[in-house]
Amino acid sequence: ECPVCGGKVEIQKDNETNVLVCMNDNCQGKLLGKLSHAVSKNALNIEGLSEATLEYLIYVDWVTCLKDLFKLHLHKSEWEQLSGFGKKSVEKLLNEIELKRNTTLERFLYAQSINLIGRTASKQISMFCNGSIDEFCKVMSDGDAKMFLMIDGFGDTMYQSLVDWFDKHWIEFLELKQEFNFITETQQKKMNGINLNGATFC
Repeated sequence: ECPVCGGKVEIQKDNETNVLVCMNDNCQGKLLGKLSHAVSKNALNIEGLSEATLEYLIYVDWVTCLKDLFKLHLHKSEWEQLSGFGKKSVEKLLNEIELKRNTTLERFLYAQSINLIGRTASKQISMFCNGSIDEFCKVMSDGDAKMFLMIDGFGDTMYQSLVDWFDKHWIEFLELKQEFNFITETQQKKMNGINLNGATFC
């Protein structure tokens, strides 16, 4: 049984590795793992939200899902009074969370902790959909996810895992995406580039 919630556990395959997984969807241990992954560098990259901080936010019941991270400003005054935080650190964290509302489809997908859909698969799916969250949602809602089988290395088990996950979490996914501003690959290049209009080189 799960050492955190006492729920039933099962062995599942994850990238050719057997892992022991708690089957309780409401397990706080699983929630902490998902949130830690979601805020990590290769996902949403929300700096400063350590595992200890996330664990505390779960403990005080301010965070029950990923979407709740973007509602933490509602607890700002209470948070600033908590031992170990303070006004400056809380403001810094809230500003960082707001900043990371600007993200890409690739990062957003990877942050969902979908079984077998890792960083590479998330990037490939994003490229297939031209970095558009709307295009991705259309493919999924129209039942056209088999299109992703055209992606090199994207097999039947990955396809089934993706479909199963969205069948279960579709409403949650749609609600979560409303919290973000999605940057396409073209926009990202413009943001990362330097405007050289009018410059002279010799």
